[in-house]
Amino acid sequence: VISAISKQQVSDFKIPIPPIEIQTEIVRILDTFTNLISELEAELILRKKQFQYYRDKLLTFDSDVEFVSLGDVAEIRSGFGFPNIEQGKSFGDLPFYKVGDMNHPENARYMTVADNYISFDTAKKLKCIPAPKDTVIFPKIGAAIATNKKRMLTVDSCYDNNVMGLIAGDKILPSFLYHIFCNLDLMKFTNYNGLLPSIRKSAIEQIKIPVPPVEKQKKIVAILDRFDSLCNDLNSGIPAEINARKKQYQYYRDMLLTFGN
Repeated sequence: VISAISKQQVSDFKIPIPPIEIQTEIVRILDTFTNLISELEAELILRKKQFQYYRDKLLTFDSDVEFVSLGDVAEIRSGFGFPNIEQGKSFGDLPFYKVGDMNHPENARYMTVADNYISFDTAKKLKCIPAPKDTVIFPKIGAAIATNKKRMLTVDSCYDNNVMGLIAGDKILPSFLYHIFCNLDLMKFTNYNGLLPSIRKSAIEQIKIPVPPVEKQKKIVAILDRFDSLCNDLNSGIPAEINARKKQYQYYRDMLLTFGN
């Protein structure tokens, strides 16, 4: 059965009609909020373009910087099986991430929200070796590869076998590795021999990446992290301001469009 609203039902809707002067003032107030939100959204688009420009510029190096195989400066670790019977727990010692967790707005860069948790005992039973904080994770199987999502762990965590992780070694900063990897298209490293597209560990290990001295990495990360925070941080960046203005708009719309009998 498909639900539908008839023309008669719409005609019978009761709506408040205050005097034109009051309508005009209500519209003026609410339009102020919508215009401000539109301006902030336009600024966010501009800042994201700036962010990508500077990331491209700062991560492009001449021949004086050493290029090495990713497998030589980072451990590439695939995920672990996660039986349904162990899923669905909202608390535990370790978050157990799935690809879907990367879609949470709070997880735009740093993984802070998980749909599943497990105990240390369960991790041992599943033979899951927790990946350390600052591991860079990404989808490795199926259509999710094309989304090009890359995230960083904020605590020691497990992740399932649809996810792969990069654990930075001594020669590369985790955040520098993250920004380098964000500039790579995962589809270029995808294998199509099976029923589903997938990324093999061996393909990731062979990717050549620039590894400048750590002090230079720190300077680049400092600049790019500021842009990243401005564009993605739900607590302090432009997205936080947009969310705050949307809540204000909703509050005033509810208040201004509620009338007594």
